[in-house]
Amino acid sequence: MTAGAAEPGGPWVAVTDALPEPYVPVLICQAAGAVSALTAVHVAHYSPETRKFSKPLEPGTVRLYHRVTHWMPLPGLQAGGAEAAGAAGAAGAGGSSLT
Repeated sequence: MTAGAAEPGGPWVAVTDALPEPYVPVLICQAAGAVSALTAVHVAHYSPETRKFSKPLEPGTVRLYHRVTHWMPLPGLQAGGAEAAGAAGAAGAGGSSLT
């Protein structure tokens, strides 16, 4: 398995085909298991030392993800991001402000 070069917002990549660059946050798909019948999606990074996907929770604590089947780069924000959405919301409310 080698580091992948998937496009942001592109299709999911099987971990059997490629792995993301180490320590770069990506979306991961975690397969259903014995405890839960649900498939879950998380943000995590790949660690070559542990050969697992993980994310830091607090100092000295790391969450490891098991049964990860696919990954995808994080999608980028659209131009303007949250500021544009806030302006659109204010315009839709007649431009009034509650502050």
